[in-house]
Amino acid sequence: MDTVGRARPQTCTRSLDELIARRTKIDKYAFALAATAIALGFIGYQAPSAVARHLGLVGMIVSVFSTTYLIDMADGMTNTIRALTPKKGQSLKTVPTPPKHQPTQAA
Repeated sequence: MDTVGRARPQTCTRSLDELIARRTKIDKYAFALAATAIALGFIGYQAPSAVARHLGLVGMIVSVFSTTYLIDMADGMTNTIRALTPKKGQSLKTVPTPPKHQPTQAA
């Protein structure tokens, strides 16, 4: 079943260097959001007023979900980067299979 608006191109239009740079940027954002989630959780549990506790805990939850989204996006980008990166020693030539050794029949 095809979903409207979710069609994505199967080929990547970005270069390998652009993908790696974007992945690095996403990692930095994810680490910053994880630190923000920890800080907001600490504020949420330690704040004296109910409003500050509520804002801290809601901010922590939003930061955690945003971090999870970024990590998932980065994982997909990693798969694309791995697919575009040539492997060491990879050759496109086919290696011929050695002939099977057939036992001789004794007469």
